[in-house]
Amino acid sequence: MAERGSGGGIGRLVLRWGLIVALLLTVGGFLYLIRTTIFLLLLAFLIAYLLDPIVDRLEAWRVPRSLGVLLVAIVLVGVLVAVFWIILPEVRHQVQVFSQRVPQWAERLYGWAQPILQKLHISLDAQSIEAYAQKLLKWVQANLPRLREPILRVLQGMFTGVAGFIV
Repeated sequence: MAERGSGGGIGRLVLRWGLIVALLLTVGGFLYLIRTTIFLLLLAFLIAYLLDPIVDRLEAWRVPRSLGVLLVAIVLVGVLVAVFWIILPEVRHQVQVFSQRVPQWAERLYGWAQPILQKLHISLDAQSIEAYAQKLLKWVQANLPRLREPILRVLQGMFTGVAGFIV
């Protein structure tokens, strides 16, 4: 009888581990599907955690908590809008300036690396480097407006959520 019970134990163990692996794969797949939502929730918790001391300070100054949350949210949204409407164009300008300087830097780098490349029997010309830099600049310029739209949607969703929470 001892032999018969030991064989059933291995089957149960395999079945148990199979179910555990299946459960882990299912949970992992589900978490993968909702990864964007999880990221936004974690971001919201982080923002709330970081801004809570400010709201607590306002509350200590006898400002009602809901009004304190509203004031902090308005300031945060104002800062984010300022970042996207003031700083983003400056970043774009800096990228353009950088791309104008890249050909000069590529020529300097090419002049410095040419003797090393010749020793290694590698041929590389400055025109191909410049063409790649121009292609990269065009990609950044083409995709910058496309990237701004999803960011604005996230900000709008955050503002709507905060306004809905307050009301």
